[in-house]
Amino acid sequence: MNAIDRAGPGGEPTALEQALTTLVTSLTNLGTEVRALRLDVQAGERRRKRGQKWIGAGVVVVITLVALLGVVSWQNRKVLDSTSQTNETILECTTPGRQCYEEGRKRTAEAFQYVLLVSIYMGQCARLYPDEAGPTYDRKLKECVLTRLGLPATSPSPSPTPAPTGGG
Repeated sequence: MNAIDRAGPGGEPTALEQALTTLVTSLTNLGTEVRALRLDVQAGERRRKRGQKWIGAGVVVVITLVALLGVVSWQNRKVLDSTSQTNETILECTTPGRQCYEEGRKRTAEAFQYVLLVSIYMGQCARLYPDEAGPTYDRKLKECVLTRLGLPATSPSPSPTPAPTGGG
C-alpha cells in the first residue's frame, strides 16, 4: 500500500493515517517531555544530595556544639564545686566559734606565748654570759634557751624556708 492507496476521496488522508500521524506526533512530544522530566529529576536529585550534604554538615556542627556545651558545663560545675569548697573553708576559718577558726586562734596563741618565752629566756640567758660574744656565745645562748623551754639542747635550728610536709 502506498500513499496513493491510502488516500481517501479527493486525496485527503484517511482517519487511520491522521490517527497515526497524531500518534507519532504525540509520541515524539511525549519523548521530549520524558527527556525534560528526566533532566528535571536528575537536577532535583543533585539539589537534594547537595542539600543533604549541608544538612549533614549542619547536624555535625550542632552535635559538636552540644558536645562543647556539655564539656563547658561539666567544667563549670567542677569549678563551682571547687569554689564552693574553698568558700566553705574560708568561712570555717574566719568565723569565730567554728572549729578551724578556734584551732588557728589556739595555735597563734601558743606560738605567741612561745615567742614571748623565747624573748624572756634570751634576756635571762644573756645575763649569764655578760663578757662573751661571737659564735660560741650564740651557741651557749641557744642551748640555754632550749634547756629552759624543756627542749633538747641539740634541737635543730629552724630552716629559713618552710619545708614541705608529707601527703601529696
